[in-house]
Amino acid sequence: MKKTATYLGENVKRLRKSLGFSQRDLAFDAGVAKNIIEKIEAGNSNVTLHTIERIAECLNVDAWELLLPN
Repeated sequence: MKKTATYLGENVKRLRKSLGFSQRDLAFDAGVAKNIIEKIEAGNSNVTLHTIERIAECLNVDAWELLLPN
């Protein structure tokens, strides 16, 4: 069974790529360091809800959508 962090990472990566954003672009727009995006996409981050909300806004989705299985 996958962890929620894995779903978050997969969804962020899929949406980021579909919008043509690099990790650096998304990090800048969300106001976080690039290594945070790298860790999220790898499923290795204990990210705050506030950060998830900022990333979701940049990806034009609701925050809860980032936590769903693909």
